[in-house]
Amino acid sequence: MYSPWEEEEEYARQVYEEKLFEEWVQDQGLVHPNDAISDFTSERLRSYYLNHPDLTQPAATSLAYARSLLGTYSRAAIVFAVGAMEMAWKNVLVRPLVFGLVHTEEMAAIVSTVALKRNSLEDVKHLLPSLLAKYGGVDLKQPHHLTQSTRSLWQEMLDIQGVRNSIAHSGDAQHDSKGPLAVAIAEALLEDIFPSVIGHLNLTLCNGKVVGRLPF
Repeated sequence: MYSPWEEEEEYARQVYEEKLFEEWVQDQGLVHPNDAISDFTSERLRSYYLNHPDLTQPAATSLAYARSLLGTYSRAAIVFAVGAMEMAWKNVLVRPLVFGLVHTEEMAAIVSTVALKRNSLEDVKHLLPSLLAKYGGVDLKQPHHLTQSTRSLWQEMLDIQGVRNSIAHSGDAQHDSKGPLAVAIAEALLEDIFPSVIGHLNLTLCNGKVVGRLPF
């Protein structure tokens, strides 16, 4: 347990880190993104992915398990598919992008820690879509063909996270039909959007590992 003094110090640290994070978001212009990306930022992004070639594996494993549960255990499939979705946006997309954009290791650690502590997608509604639009050429505010929905992928992500929470915390049984949608959302992030993001960095996937593209 923390002593009163330690609790006050921890609270002050968290406030400071949140302030740094919000300042960083504003400095990046993430509320109004553009398409510019410096060579230095691109190289840092490439380096992160090449130094962590297996970073998709936990999310991919969870997604594969979700697929195996479809049709038999629909609610369990939703839980694992949303878990894959969350691992994808946090560890496969946001963490590498933050490390690429923050040019000091200490600041990168602070920003990524604060960003990834936010479990609800609503808490990163400015960060995630804007990061992907600015540096990956991906628009989450548009429908995605894999979901077969007219609604934006971002809205589908928000809603399916709520469905998973309802299942996990209340045993809600009314969303069994959402299993295929949950899997499709995770597939969109891992199998379409992520390859697009690393493609902008002249990287690709080979047997589930991030590798540099061979020159033509």
